[in-house]
Amino acid sequence: MDEFDIEVGTIADGDLDDQASKEHRAGVRLLVIDPDHIDSAVMRKLESAGFACSLVETGAQALQAIAAGQFAAMVCVATADDDWRRFLAANVKARLPEFPILFSAKSAAESEHDRLLALGATAVLPAQLPKAAELGELVDGILGIEPVLTTSATSGTEMVLLQRRLHEAEEAGRLKDQEIAQLRNQFLEAIGEAAERSKESTGLRSEVSILRDRAGIMQERLGRAKQYIDWLKKENARLASDRGQEPATAPTPDTNAARLQQLQSLLAALMPFEQSLAQALDFFQDLSSVAGPKAQALTRHVNQLRLLRDAFQRIRARMGEMLRSSSSDSDQQ
Repeated sequence: MDEFDIEVGTIADGDLDDQASKEHRAGVRLLVIDPDHIDSAVMRKLESAGFACSLVETGAQALQAIAAGQFAAMVCVATADDDWRRFLAANVKARLPEFPILFSAKSAAESEHDRLLALGATAVLPAQLPKAAELGELVDGILGIEPVLTTSATSGTEMVLLQRRLHEAEEAGRLKDQEIAQLRNQFLEAIGEAAERSKESTGLRSEVSILRDRAGIMQERLGRAKQYIDWLKKENARLASDRGQEPATAPTPDTNAARLQQLQSLLAALMPFEQSLAQALDFFQDLSSVAGPKAQALTRHVNQLRLLRDAFQRIRARMGEMLRSSSSDSDQQ
């Protein structure tokens, strides 16, 4: 339902004309704007002439009605506020430059006619309104409406207008149904997307929780691995120092066997920590691919683990060389 009020006036008895002479105006709708609203003589005259009229009080209501595209012209009843009429005409022409705007005059002076045209009127209705028939002919001339000469033609025109209105009503209903269906489909799609996003978010949170648990375990293993690596560095330094201070005479077979056994034990102890380092490196690489903003920090951890792994491998290789050297010395003896 439109937000503006519509009032249809009654036809004055003194203005009744022959029905056949005004049937061609039955499909022409005029919008009458009258701020006083109490009794619009202009609207009653126009209705008596055969026009379909609607009455509004404010400029906002008039603009809304005109935007709906159902009126052939707007008739603005005389008022003392020229600025208001100028503003209304400017707003209407800004939307529909060719839309006819009729101002009713307050006096018969020629200056009044020119003044209203300057305010933006397309045409001016006289201050002393003529009878309904003459007023109808005047509006016909302004709007370019051709009268129908025969009754049969008039009936045909009215039938065409009724068919056009029926078609427009059906088309409006169809478009409304299509719009409702489209809105419903969009709403269902939005609900589906929201549910899908919620599911993805829940799965990601679960995956992050699992990765955090694994990170805790790996951090604990890394801590122990670092402790063993520090110990291995010290042990490597000590073994290197002991080897540099060896006497000129070869060590006894018992001493070599003890050293071989010690190196073999150290290498066996290093194997689990080498595996832990490899697992930790793989884990942090996987974690950095889904960590979002924290990916850069995790990449630094990955690089540090790689350095730690390389150092670990160098120590293990050095100890392997020492083991092979000790085994060779033992074989020679």
